[in-house]
Amino acid sequence: MFRGRKSPQKQTLRVAMKKLSILLVLICAVCLLGGCASVDYQLIINANGVITERLYLPLNKQFFIDAGASELQFNELRQELLLRARAESNSEIIAFENKVDEDASIEEENKEILKSSVSAKQQYNDEYVVIEMNFLNSSVRNYFYNIDESNSSSNVKEEKGFLTTKTITTGKTKFASTVSGKPITQYYREVFETLVLKYMPLEVYNQLPEASYTYTYVTPVSRLKSDADKIEVQNGYYMHTWNIDENQTEKIISLYITSARTEIWYALILGISLLACGTMFLIYFIKNKKNKQKTV
Repeated sequence: MFRGRKSPQKQTLRVAMKKLSILLVLICAVCLLGGCASVDYQLIINANGVITERLYLPLNKQFFIDAGASELQFNELRQELLLRARAESNSEIIAFENKVDEDASIEEENKEILKSSVSAKQQYNDEYVVIEMNFLNSSVRNYFYNIDESNSSSNVKEEKGFLTTKTITTGKTKFASTVSGKPITQYYREVFETLVLKYMPLEVYNQLPEASYTYTYVTPVSRLKSDADKIEVQNGYYMHTWNIDENQTEKIISLYITSARTEIWYALILGISLLACGTMFLIYFIKNKKNKQKTV
């Protein structure tokens, strides 16, 4: 049930239509808006089927030092943020494991395998806190998020041309979600600002920049296209990136695959073949008639 994917193309499109979900623990850290970079969420479809969700959260050390924070104040802020992110990650993993243990539809010998199919890690460099979730495959991820594949078709439509069919998947990013009745980006920015006020001088708080966000869908499938603001190729992976402003969190994004309409192509091939046969027969008939006329 949880071992692999079907075809890479179909699975990539299927993952794209999952309302572009992101684990709550990851979004909890969207509050990390300090610095001069944007919050970047990446959904990565690896060639081996593993799905990685990665959140890059700007926490630029040099920005805080230049704004007037001490080294100690910055370290205290960074440490608490990492501890909170780790605690939330562990909480989500424990909740997932408990769900697996209580699920009577899963055979006992498969429960440990399923639980080991999800992992999380957090790290920090001088510019970003990086929070990562890894899922063995899309079935594991769907189970983790309680995604019902049978209800996902409403986000997909087909546009049929004469020779091709365009399958389009649309959805919002997680930046469109709400928490406690507030936009999720606003809610967690307020959480972050509270921590900045706790550890740092008011002058640092007053210099916090406006937030910007990017959503990046990363896939090895070259056939998958999108309406992304930027598409890049890195190490054989196609990176579709959308820029999302604070006031555009409801933005709809689209991914699509264009495929040939096989019934039309088969009809064309058959028609061309018949036409070729007819032409050859006509040429043969004319030549045969001329030969008969010469022998008379």
